[in-house]
Amino acid sequence: MEIIVLLLIAVFATVVQGAIYEKKAYKKLDYTCKLDRDEVAEGEQIELVETVTNAKLMPIPWLKAEITSSVWLDFAGSHSVTTHETRYVPSFFMLKSYQKITRRWYVKCAKRGIHKISSAMLLTTDLLGQNSISKPVPLNSQITVLPRLAEIDDVFIANKSFSGDIIVKRYILDDPFYINGVRQYQTGDALNRIDWAATAKAQQLMVKNCEHTTSQKITVLLNMQSQPYEADTVINTDNMEYAISICAALCDKALRLGIPVGFAANASINGKRENTVTPYFSLYEHQIEILRILAKLELKSSYDFPAFIKQINFFEDSTDVIIVTTHITPEIESALTAKAGAKIKILLLDYRSNTNLDDFADIYYLKENKRKKAGEAYE
Repeated sequence: MEIIVLLLIAVFATVVQGAIYEKKAYKKLDYTCKLDRDEVAEGEQIELVETVTNAKLMPIPWLKAEITSSVWLDFAGSHSVTTHETRYVPSFFMLKSYQKITRRWYVKCAKRGIHKISSAMLLTTDLLGQNSISKPVPLNSQITVLPRLAEIDDVFIANKSFSGDIIVKRYILDDPFYINGVRQYQTGDALNRIDWAATAKAQQLMVKNCEHTTSQKITVLLNMQSQPYEADTVINTDNMEYAISICAALCDKALRLGIPVGFAANASINGKRENTVTPYFSLYEHQIEILRILAKLELKSSYDFPAFIKQINFFEDSTDVIIVTTHITPEIESALTAKAGAKIKILLLDYRSNTNLDDFADIYYLKENKRKKAGEAYE
């Protein structure tokens, strides 16, 4: 009889503690995740602070928190599970009464874009592990990852270099300044423009007097179609990410040279079927605005590139139009030859692509040994 009573008491205690935990486990239990920054450059590392607070007498013997984030946020030291675009990061805790636990994750931002840490699923149990109790927690954190600046100075070769003529070094972006004597140093002048010979002669700081050769305006155009006649979603995403980083480098260099630059692409930044077109930016402080736009670019083409060329008017407003594309089709050639005004330069990422635009535009091919292979860009 005593055994039966003890069994009944045990069963009752099990049921009661299970009911208590099911009702009270998440009461006064607070879970948060916070990023230390909301904007970084591609490849940089950020810190995510995960905090769990148990502000009650009842302990939590076991708690699992599974964070749902973008697959391009790489959590160091985690045993995460990834799908196509999502990463699930598990984290385990054991909380005493009135205990707070803080855990820091070091997260590498592996790819440009707007990446989210959308939610966490909490899972706990009672003292005996009989009942599992879950609770979703919205986090709604996001970070803007700005694109890296690709190397552009020695990775392209001019098309005319293949012809057997004497090779003259040609630059995608020419320096718009020329030296017009020297003048006295003024506050704000760059130190790299100091003329030391003139300084020694005059016994005071003298700088090279640089003037614009022309009133240049540059537009960088990106073709978001990674291959000919591609519809909507980009197929070769690595090539297109590389193209975006080239656009970032071109805009950065133009602003460093003091040349106003605009950007346009047959892609959207807001989920709608529309092109992205910016005004001209002229100050280097505006570089961050261009990088933010490039970070938001979706890997989907809003319109075919030939139709996009016909829609925009940068060819009339710019002195130079630099087109970044993986390929050239007869339709693109036809659309470009119909445009007049600006000097056109085309950066072709596929060295095997052929074009009949040699007499109409300056063609630059990506050197074969510089081509980005699948997966190489984000190792």
